[in-house]
Amino acid sequence: MADLGAIIRKHFEPIFKAYDKDHSSTLEREELRALLADNLGVNQNAITQEQLDWHFGKIDADKDGKITFQEYVIDFVYLSSTTSLEKEPRTQ
Repeated sequence: MADLGAIIRKHFEPIFKAYDKDHSSTLEREELRALLADNLGVNQNAITQEQLDWHFGKIDADKDGKITFQEYVIDFVYLSSTTSLEKEPRTQ
């Protein structure tokens, strides 16, 4: 049986590292903006500061002002299922 941690690292770590431009092993706000823009297929300028702050606040679980790899992985399901920049997902 494959080690789940190894599978997670194999698939998610390269993405995380690609956006960690300063090699700090964390994502700061502007690095998250780039990641969100690429995932949503929009220009970085399309993401407002309010939207960025909201997403950052949701992912930064310990509220230390940076997103760790663990926080990124935990929240990845939410980010990958986001289809718009709305603050709250629509309910049907």
